[in-house]
Order: sequence, then structure tokens, then C-alpha cells
Amino acid sequence: SPLNVEALRNLADLYADSGRVDDALNVLKDILTKKPNDQESLQKIGTLCGALGRTEDAAFFMARASQG
Repeated sequence: SPLNVEALRNLADLYADSGRVDDALNVLKDILTKKPNDQESLQKIGTLCGALGRTEDAAFFMARASQG
């Protein structure tokens, strides 16, 4: 449900803000299992991967987000 996805996004934001980036990525990837083309989640994953220096992953997820 949309409400569940929004709650999961909020949880991912809390994890990311508290430095738990791997947990944030796991939550965002869980959203993608429910909603594979969720642009906001794809973009957030791309941003987090970029911050971790995972440039190939960042580019992949940003490209997917822009296709939506």
C-alpha cells in the first residue's frame, strides 16, 4: 500500500540520518520489491551509493530513477 511505502521511506531516511546507511539501503531495496520502479527510492539508493563511493551502483540507480 502507498502508506506502507511512505512509512518505509521515512524509516530509511531515519537510518540514513543516523549513519545506518546499510540499513537504509536494505529498507529502500525492500520497497523496490513491492514497487520496482519507485523513482524516489531509486534516487535515494543512488544518492546513498554515491556517498559511499560506490559510483557504479550510484550511476545504475540514478539511471533507473530517470527512466521512470
